[in-house]
Amino acid sequence: IQTQRGRLEGERMDLIALLDQQVPPGELRTALQPTVESYAIRLDAALAARERFELEAAPVVSEVLRAGNWDRMRAIVEQEAVVRTGVRDVNLAVFDALLESLPEPSRSGLAAEVHRTFNATVWGKGRFDRALDAALEREDLTDSERTSLEALRVQCAPGIDAIRQRQDAALRSQGPARWTFEQLRLWSGAFPGVRFDETIDSGGITDLTGERQEVELACTQQIKPILGDERYAELPGAARPSGRRGREGSDRRSEAERRRQELYKEFDSDGDGRLNSDERRVMRDELLRRQREGKSSP
Repeated sequence: IQTQRGRLEGERMDLIALLDQQVPPGELRTALQPTVESYAIRLDAALAARERFELEAAPVVSEVLRAGNWDRMRAIVEQEAVVRTGVRDVNLAVFDALLESLPEPSRSGLAAEVHRTFNATVWGKGRFDRALDAALEREDLTDSERTSLEALRVQCAPGIDAIRQRQDAALRSQGPARWTFEQLRLWSGAFPGVRFDETIDSGGITDLTGERQEVELACTQQIKPILGDERYAELPGAARPSGRRGREGSDRRSEAERRRQELYKEFDSDGDGRLNSDERRVMRDELLRRQREGKSSP
């Protein structure tokens, strides 16, 4: 019997491999070599600590399961979160240091590669970027319209990125607690008589999600006077979901659709009209929190 294998987000980074892609051999790579060597040493130590824990924990977990000792299981999960966070924090610390040291375009290239896997929901393209990209791909754009659209990206990007930075910081700080929460929820099913009804506070993340949605929507709507109503209506994410499908179906179906659209509006952080796994996790945690506090949900 092994401990759960789910990785804490950020554990899987291989910054040396990513750096090899972005910075070829040369003067800059030579200058970064001390950082790379220090990273390798620190990461090896953190990985060794994680491996030792897993080897030592496996037989203990077997005993804990046989004894049905939930409190001891909780302590093991919390200890594992510490060693996994140690690996993640080495990766994040060196990543942040590299971003401060690298010139463009290597800096943006490294950030983009890391963001593909770490907090991808935050750093992926949102409603505004998708709508603007689609607008710029139109073949009927005039030079003036293209210039105005590109200027709009420059105007809106700093505000959106500032919220992304705050979202990233919030998810970094809450990452270990969220990992622990998910592991305890999974393990609770192996302990008869244990009812896992805990919740995790996602209020800060939810607030940031709503703030970013509003900023992205405002920026997206600024495309409309440039393209005109007809071309604007063809862009992805240009209009809010209707929330109802006319008068089709029963009243119950219409009400269910309305509730679904309200939830999507609240928790669809990237504005793509659906909830991915990260967004669904945030939604579940928030709804459970509201239920425990006696608050109604949409």
